[in-house]
Amino acid sequence: MAEPAIRDLPRLPRIDPAWHLPTEAELPYEDDEPLAESDHQLEPLGYAFYGLRGHYGGRADVAVHADMFVHYLRVDEHGEVLLDADGRPIVDRLAPDVFVIFGVPNRKRDSYVTYDEGKPPDFILEVLSGSTWRRDMGAKKTIYERMGVQEYWILDPVDAYIDPPPLKGFKLTGDHYEPIALMPGGGIAYPSEVLGLELRVADGVFRIRDPVTGEDLRGPVELAEALEAETTARGREEVLRRENRGGVPAREGGGATGRGTHCGARSAVATTDR
Repeated sequence: MAEPAIRDLPRLPRIDPAWHLPTEAELPYEDDEPLAESDHQLEPLGYAFYGLRGHYGGRADVAVHADMFVHYLRVDEHGEVLLDADGRPIVDRLAPDVFVIFGVPNRKRDSYVTYDEGKPPDFILEVLSGSTWRRDMGAKKTIYERMGVQEYWILDPVDAYIDPPPLKGFKLTGDHYEPIALMPGGGIAYPSEVLGLELRVADGVFRIRDPVTGEDLRGPVELAEALEAETTARGREEVLRRENRGGVPAREGGGATGRGTHCGARSAVATTDR
């Protein structure tokens, strides 16, 4: 597994203990919004979530979440916490499509609270749709930038909302985002320093590749296909073992015996091919 490149933690806003900020248990964790508007958004979202969760599943210090509230303190362009009319900090929230955090416990959460966890997400992917692409490219990008998200990625699954290419990444440099350059060699492929992986689009399909193994991460479809193939292979092996245990009589010169042997071989082949 390629090692992610985690830079220095972003400076979190100063927190006054007198604020008594709400905790994960006290904050909302669900809304009435659908996970995705259509299969065009759901398929790459599900692929990224399950692929990344499987990739980092063996690590206790990496969390991967999808469509979960991220609660944060609203700050100005200088990183200072904004206060309401009563002098209390404004706790805001949004729900990234997929996000990854390094250096936090890998546990189940109702929501992710940046000021409790001690850091914002390191990686965020938003899959654009007709109702979200303007906010994803505008307000959300500014929020993630001020929050200190190291890499922000956007994917246009129908190649209709942004200028080509349909996949773009941004790396936090200082206090602002800079575009991540395409990898040499042609095609739509980018390196993610944060993940230690490669994000790409080939023939309109979004995939994440591990440069160490040279293989794509496996999402739910790929996992189901692999399981089906493995189950089929085991079934065929079991059929062959049973036939071998039963034995095929050796030919000893009799015509009837020879025909029986030949039919037995044909039966074994037919069973194996099913």
